[in-house]
Amino acid sequence: MNNVVSQSLISLANYLMTFDLNVTATTGGSTSFVGVSGFNIIDIDGVPTSVRNGIAFGDSFGQVDTFQYGAGGSGYTTGVKEVVTAEFTRSSLTGIDDPYTGVGATGTGLRVNIGAVNGSGTPSSITISNGGSGYSRANPGAVNILENGVNKGAILFLGTVANVSKNSIGNFAISHSFKVFPNPQNPVADQAVNLQAGPSTAGTISNFKIEGQGGIFAEQVAPIYLNPLQQDQWQVLNTQSILFDNSDYNPLNNNINPQRPSEFRYALSYDQSQNQPTEFDTIVTWSYDNTSPSASVPLAATLEDSNYTQQAYTLPRYRGSKLLSLDYNFFTPSGTVGPIQSQPTAPYNVGYGYSSSVANEFLDGATGSYTGDLSFGQTSCINKNPQYIAHFQTSYSPTSYYQSMQFNIDSLIEIPMESIGGEEITPNSIDINGNNENKKSVSSVFEPNRLMQFTFDDLTFNNIQYGTIGAGPYKILNSATVFQTLNANARNFANESEAYQYQQAGVPVSISREEPLGTIQMVTASNIQVIGGTPVQSNGFLLSGSNYYVSNVSESFLPFATSQSANEPTIPSDYRLELSGPQLALFHTYNKLVESGSTRTEPQCLVSSLSSPYSASTIWVKDGLDPRDTDNYYSWYPTGSNCGNYADYQQPFLINRGDVIRAEGLREIFVANGSPSQSLSFNKEFTVLGVQNYRYSGSATGLTDGAFINNSSAVIDTTVGVANVTTQTFTQGNGTTAGTFSTNGSGTGGTLSLTSTAVGKGDYQITSGFLIVGSSAGYVAGDTLTVSSTVLANAGFGITFGTIIITLQGANVQTGTSGANSGFRFKVDPGCFDGGTSNRYSEQAVGTIEFVAPTFLEVTPDPLVALNGLDSGAITKFTIRREVEADNRVMARSVQAPSGSKGTRTQSGGGYIIPNDLTLQQKENALNIINQLRAKNAFPGATPQATTQGS
Repeated sequence: MNNVVSQSLISLANYLMTFDLNVTATTGGSTSFVGVSGFNIIDIDGVPTSVRNGIAFGDSFGQVDTFQYGAGGSGYTTGVKEVVTAEFTRSSLTGIDDPYTGVGATGTGLRVNIGAVNGSGTPSSITISNGGSGYSRANPGAVNILENGVNKGAILFLGTVANVSKNSIGNFAISHSFKVFPNPQNPVADQAVNLQAGPSTAGTISNFKIEGQGGIFAEQVAPIYLNPLQQDQWQVLNTQSILFDNSDYNPLNNNINPQRPSEFRYALSYDQSQNQPTEFDTIVTWSYDNTSPSASVPLAATLEDSNYTQQAYTLPRYRGSKLLSLDYNFFTPSGTVGPIQSQPTAPYNVGYGYSSSVANEFLDGATGSYTGDLSFGQTSCINKNPQYIAHFQTSYSPTSYYQSMQFNIDSLIEIPMESIGGEEITPNSIDINGNNENKKSVSSVFEPNRLMQFTFDDLTFNNIQYGTIGAGPYKILNSATVFQTLNANARNFANESEAYQYQQAGVPVSISREEPLGTIQMVTASNIQVIGGTPVQSNGFLLSGSNYYVSNVSESFLPFATSQSANEPTIPSDYRLELSGPQLALFHTYNKLVESGSTRTEPQCLVSSLSSPYSASTIWVKDGLDPRDTDNYYSWYPTGSNCGNYADYQQPFLINRGDVIRAEGLREIFVANGSPSQSLSFNKEFTVLGVQNYRYSGSATGLTDGAFINNSSAVIDTTVGVANVTTQTFTQGNGTTAGTFSTNGSGTGGTLSLTSTAVGKGDYQITSGFLIVGSSAGYVAGDTLTVSSTVLANAGFGITFGTIIITLQGANVQTGTSGANSGFRFKVDPGCFDGGTSNRYSEQAVGTIEFVAPTFLEVTPDPLVALNGLDSGAITKFTIRREVEADNRVMARSVQAPSGSKGTRTQSGGGYIIPNDLTLQQKENALNIINQLRAKNAFPGATPQATTQGS
């Protein structure tokens, strides 16, 4: 079939030809091709160029037909894979990447099928699954094969590209881009696309299409295609739209101003066929040769050619436009995005190019420079305005979160979008009563990290000047939630309490206990848990507190399992238990045992014998305590703890995942060698990741002074690289014999366990270790334990770079002449503990019994890092709080408490909080509505004469 599109191709224009070729018969010889016809050689600017009927292969692109597998790669699986422009070759033997510096392939869509791989995942059979398109025939280049999107280093060198005829049986997707070059001696042949089928060949061509590329075709493409109903007709795609012609967007419709006719677009009519315009032959003939006697000038379309080039037309109609905003509701100019490090820039300096930050951060938390919003004028791309403001009954500065203000709201008030100036209005409202039925409404009006303003009905209330705070705007801390304090000794920002007291069922327990200033409430620590046979280290806080025990005072023991009233059945002595110790650890342990229902089902000795102590004694509470009943728990009593600034929520003192610990104090900061360290105050918050059991050693377990505490974490001084990931143990020795470690002190015995992990690609290091109790003694804090690289390598770590050195801390070594002393005292039937005499419920010596209690808090960030320099890791001032749902609460941050504020004890009168995301009209309406409500005394307790603060 010759000259199938000879009258449709424009000289020196670029085209893309695609079709599906199905070859069903061929002898495979050099003349047995099916597809587009053979080559010609024509003179192009004095250079003989190989072309195929006017299609120049010197400037063509298409699908990949053949390739050659280069080398390399590992970790592949069988199946169809994507490719990427060649970057490197990975050795299948060493895994080393060799950068590829040759020509990289261009194009898209090539996919290969890996039919088989060897044991290392190196491909051994590769075929083409999809040839893709856009690959250069002149410079094919190379590609790497991807495995699930990851480059594994196998390289392919592309061979034949963009063949348009085939001499092998099969289905082929042909994609070929080319430029048309006219031959003055035979212009018809050289601008034609001819199809061929050689001797003894058969095949079918379907989905044949040629589209103009670039140039005049860049803005609007009218592809040439083969009519599937009439295989001898080639047609231009109809781009006319009847709906468009009769719409308000048609520039020709009802336009009284005559427009210039187009220079190369012609008017078409469809009087005889809905598929082919009546003027088709006239336009094609004129486009091919306008000097021909049979050619006549087509009717030019009355259409501005600039409509396809002028951006005012092309952007909204064809290309689309990009909108960009840093924030919703507010326009953001160009400038720096980052925290403000200085005072705001004065207007005088702004005119000279100095500017402050336009925002603290991007949505993903990043900082940098910003080009400014792309939107209509000085507006944001998106408006998301709330519909309400809120009225609050009271407010106060909570001590649980410094520099904040909590508002106790009772109503949401609807604010119209349209002006209500001069109108008397009774606004719609939603009652808020704390039952959490309106959580969504409150949280959507007051979104965290957005801004809000507030106004008080009484600027002076309880002798506190609330007018000194300022109206804002302030950042919203949270909404529809409230912070409930579970325990604390921080009376305020400056002082800590010297007392503590608990309550049960709302009744204070015993009396308020004194707690000396500087008492250690918790310490930074590590805990080892064996999970699946593997020791896992966690960092966090170990609960402590002043000791509940007072000598010769009957109320010095907390009744874990005793009969507490005359009406309660007597508990047998071997089931009874009372415990005393550090108050935070003590009360939290009791509550956790109630929560988990940890009762004693069978009498059991705390130790198995005098010579073989029971190393993991359990503790328990009495039967019949319903864990769902909050009256069965102890809760912190703020008033008795000299912390009256806090609200008393009577929440059980149970620390759970997600709770927040605020630690305050001083830590020493190293400056430089030869310079004194500096004290730095800190106020750091930590989020609880989990509560773990912690093992408290006891003197009856046979530990001696200078022994390792069971499973205490090792403090690694040096980074040691190894070849393998493994865990190995070492015993005390000379450090040169296999499996031993050496010490620079006089300590003996003990076992050291070390674990290596992968810290990077091919980078393995010893990252953790712990010390195991054995017959160890004589160690002191400051001793070093050393394991040489040779011993490490022989133990199973493989090739090792460096010697590991561990310095013992006070937490690693048991000290004191009386042995282990956890601070806990038991009242219990010792049973076999005292040599077999039973039924003698009595008080045991402090630190006698080893046991496990839920007192270790794993937190983030790591306090060993965040509080580096803290003396002995001791926390003396703390607050533990929990965020719970409460739809009648809204909090603002960075609000300085007014002078004389005492937390919940000094609450303000009523007022209003206004989200800053209201429109300007809404803000004007809000001011109008607030003044009307005050005039009507709509909310009892408000002062009618009060006026709204500046907004």
